[in-house]
Amino acid sequence: HKGVACLNAKTGRLLWRFKAHYDHCHPAMLLHRGWLLVPDAPGRLHALDPRKRHKGQRLWSRRTGTGELNGWACDDQLLVFNTIEYDLSPGGEQIRPLEHITGGMTQARQAGCGRMLWQRGYGKDLVDVMPHRHGSHALAGPLVTPRAIYLAGLDGQIRALDRRTGKRFAALQLGQPIVATASLSSQSLDATTFTGTIARIETKTVLHER
Repeated sequence: HKGVACLNAKTGRLLWRFKAHYDHCHPAMLLHRGWLLVPDAPGRLHALDPRKRHKGQRLWSRRTGTGELNGWACDDQLLVFNTIEYDLSPGGEQIRPLEHITGGMTQARQAGCGRMLWQRGYGKDLVDVMPHRHGSHALAGPLVTPRAIYLAGLDGQIRALDRRTGKRFAALQLGQPIVATASLSSQSLDATTFTGTIARIETKTVLHER
């Protein structure tokens, strides 16, 4: 958990290092518009300039909550990610962190500067698939499309949200926790549940994609 290191692709020589608490549960770093987006804990996000002459200079940092990022996606305008929020009350996360995670949120931010646009929560987990972490979470990463943002949670629900406002305009309950990021084609969305079931959903008819 020492941070991010940039190595020369040919020689393996260290070019620069950025100190961060990058953990195993974090999503992979994103390269966006030439910037390197790096998740950090607790509850931070950094944008770095990875070019050699800038040596991983930090361009900006944003606070994302009390916990960790666990899945994200972006396009030219939006960066959307899930968070796991900790209980910071006395006797909570500081003493027994794995047993005091209260829930999760999805946040949408401007991809260029990280400014918050909106955030939304999830319903209660249908099954305690994360030991000692029963609450409201999403293991599946969000899907960012030109028409909508798709979210899938451990509450078994797939949501289609408006990109600009985060307002839900369609939802479908599968009745089982969704544990993997869905895949999207031109006409359907495929989601995998906790029991191994794969559901194929027509986006235009079932989720009313606009």
